[in-house]
Formats: sequence, structure tokens, C-alpha cells
Amino acid sequence: MINRVTRYRLGSMTKVFTSVIAAALMSWSLSAAAQTKINVRFGMLVAGADGGTQFVETSVVPNVVGQAYGWIATIEPRSEAVSWTEELRLPSPPRMWDAQAVSDDRKIARTRGVVQPEDGEFFSFWEITPGDPNGSYTVVVKVSDGVVAEFTFEVVEP
Repeated sequence: MINRVTRYRLGSMTKVFTSVIAAALMSWSLSAAAQTKINVRFGMLVAGADGGTQFVETSVVPNVVGQAYGWIATIEPRSEAVSWTEELRLPSPPRMWDAQAVSDDRKIARTRGVVQPEDGEFFSFWEITPGDPNGSYTVVVKVSDGVVAEFTFEVVEP
């Protein structure tokens, strides 16, 4: 089952994951109609030497049960809510999905949310579960109906 593991502002996650976010290896930025700048990074969560959890940007995710992967968006702080959607595309259907909407062929999941990015950050992560396929995955992130990032990554045997 592809499993949704988190969906909340990074400010909340920072309290749980105390380590520093790694330097940007893959990032996208966009200037929207309202001149709002956004930067989205893709990566995975790994255990740090200090016992905390670190976000590491990568394009390769090991197919290990429990491995979390996803994106973090940084946006100019604002008082109004921001709507976002994501589409996760797999090379073949997993055993099960934990998502808001799944395509008829069961290879694409769509989720959406609305956040109040007062601290300027929000994110979404998925978790590897038994039966998840190896191969090329793509995640597309849209903010206020405009595509701001598209990441292609490989899920591989460790």
C-alpha cells in the first residue's frame, strides 16, 4: 500500500525532526501571478547520526518498508490560505493506496490540501509499504492551480 504519512506545515515537523535540512540538490522555483515566490524540494527522510531525522534531497529512494519520501515547499510568508494539489504517478499499481483519489488504472493518486503558510513552509510525504513497485515515479506539485514542480525519481531495491 502506498501510504500517506504526513501532511502539515514544516514548522510543526521541525519540532519533531530536529536536524538541519540538507543543501539543495534539486529545486524548482516559480514566480506566480501575484509575484509570490515558491521553492519546492524533493527528497527522503533518513535517520541522522544524532538520532534525529534529516530531509535529504535525492532522485533515488530505496524500496524499504517505512522509507518516507516527499516534498517540502517554501513560500513567502502570507496570511491568506494556499491551496495545493499533488499527483503521484507510479510505474505500476501498488497493492493498495491511501490517497484521496486514485485513477482507474490505480497508477496515479491525487491529493490536495489547504494550508496557512504563516511560517512560509508546508510539505507532503509518502511511505514505502509492502508491494510498492520499483521503477520510475513522478510527483507533480501545484499551488493555486499552477504547476510549480515536477520531480521524477527511482524507487530501487536497496
